[in-house]
Amino acid sequence: MDLVNGMETMIQAGLDKALKELIDEYSIKLEDICLTDSLWKDHGIYGDDIDEFFNQYAKLFKVDLSNFDSNMYFPEEGNSTIINVVLWLFGKYIKPTYKLFTIQDLVDGVDNGYLK
Repeated sequence: MDLVNGMETMIQAGLDKALKELIDEYSIKLEDICLTDSLWKDHGIYGDDIDEFFNQYAKLFKVDLSNFDSNMYFPEEGNSTIINVVLWLFGKYIKPTYKLFTIQDLVDGVDNGYLK
């Protein structure tokens, strides 16, 4: 039984290292990574970078993203700033809201084999 638990720990450590390296490649945060960190708000990953990040994540960990809509969690880059300013001037601007996506969600995606 100890051998099995030891192997699971080694596999998890490898996963943690590979996932941390992937996050570090795109992140603006220099401190340690926490499971509760938001990829967007804490690590500054969004727009084109988040698309590239998820492409690498899916390949590296064999995670199915076919039912995952990143637009629910992350803003696009340069999200029509001029249009938003004009709408704000006329009182028509509605600030978009996004769901929270954390490092734990990435870990769960690896465990489940998919994100949704």
